[in-house]
Amino acid sequence: MQASGKNVKRIYVAVTIFIVFGVVLNLTGVKILLFLIEYRLAVVRLIAFVFVIVIVFSIVKSKTGWKGKLSIAIFLMFGVYACVCFFNFVLPTQYTRCDLYSQRLNGGVKILNGKIYKISLCGTGGDDMQSGDSIRLQVFSDAGVLLASRHFLVNWNENSPNSLEYGPDRITYYDNNGRVFEKHLFMPPTALDWMRARIPLLD
Repeated sequence: MQASGKNVKRIYVAVTIFIVFGVVLNLTGVKILLFLIEYRLAVVRLIAFVFVIVIVFSIVKSKTGWKGKLSIAIFLMFGVYACVCFFNFVLPTQYTRCDLYSQRLNGGVKILNGKIYKISLCGTGGDDMQSGDSIRLQVFSDAGVLLASRHFLVNWNENSPNSLEYGPDRITYYDNNGRVFEKHLFMPPTALDWMRARIPLLD
């Protein structure tokens, strides 16, 4: 009976350790996932940087001719792009509240050069300081076909302009993420704009 009791205690201890270990791993996984979501752009840039180093190292160390090195570079660059696209697919940026952002940033149905377009704007919400709000700008035809897409950053706590402005041949938007603050999407959108809107990471 004593041996049986000891075995039961051992089983209880083993199960308890297993549960605690599982909870710790689960919490760690959740924290890692939340970190990746919050710092998604930085993680993508880090992955790209690491792969660039790998590409350069592989080319330098390769003993093949320039054609072989060029093939290695092209193959690895496609590998980098595929990995980043996969990461973007697994942890996509969540753009929401499109009606609110479209109203707040002067989107909606517009007539430019005699043509009707629907300008849709969605956002990520930014941080607690009302900064770093990533905005997705999409231009649709009156038939609902996506014609162009752009992304820019808005800091709501600054006095700089945020709303879209419209000219006869362009849409002006203001991007707080980069050296060029005032940017333009020329209208009507070109075939290149149509392609960029459908290729991951190029819009």
